[in-house]
Amino acid sequence: MYDYAIEHGFIDDEEEYLMKMGDRQDLRLNMTQMSDEEFETHVLNGLRKCNKALGLGIDENQLAKSSYYRHK
Repeated sequence: MYDYAIEHGFIDDEEEYLMKMGDRQDLRLNMTQMSDEEFETHVLNGLRKCNKALGLGIDENQLAKSSYYRHK
């Protein structure tokens, strides 16, 4: 996926991308036709489902604190 993202221009500045990446579980790269807002909503809904299904009890604010990198 990383090579694909580089080759297709989703990541145009590797250093910036890697600096913003954070922890591995926070990696989000929007390679869809969705807007950033729609993409983030889908990601957060998925995190909510996992949190509930696994009974993790992670606070909603903690789920939403991560960010993702979007090609400019």
